[in-house]
Amino acid sequence: MPYSKNPYLPKVRAQAVKLVKAGKGIRLAARHFGVEASTVSRWVKRAGLTGLSEIPTRSSRPKNPRTISREIAERVIKLRSGFGPGEIAKKLRAAGIKISMSSIKRIVKK
Repeated sequence: MPYSKNPYLPKVRAQAVKLVKAGKGIRLAARHFGVEASTVSRWVKRAGLTGLSEIPTRSSRPKNPRTISREIAERVIKLRSGFGPGEIAKKLRAAGIKISMSSIKRIVKK
């Protein structure tokens, strides 16, 4: 189930867990709520850990966002006037800096 801001989803998750704990199967609960059985299984595990009446929606924010250091960004900016992204990547690799083309394009776009 994709990320959603639906305010009723935490209660629906809890209802699915209650259905499973009442003796109905995971597959039956999944079929009833229109989700995969593995999704209901994860909800049951999460409910067992928290013991809450609602199962909150988890954040979709990256857990460990990766950022390009300021020094590398400055080197890309210095090189951008005379070269395209491919040439910039080659020059940085020759200098021992590993950076993707998409990162170079993103830095140049800024």
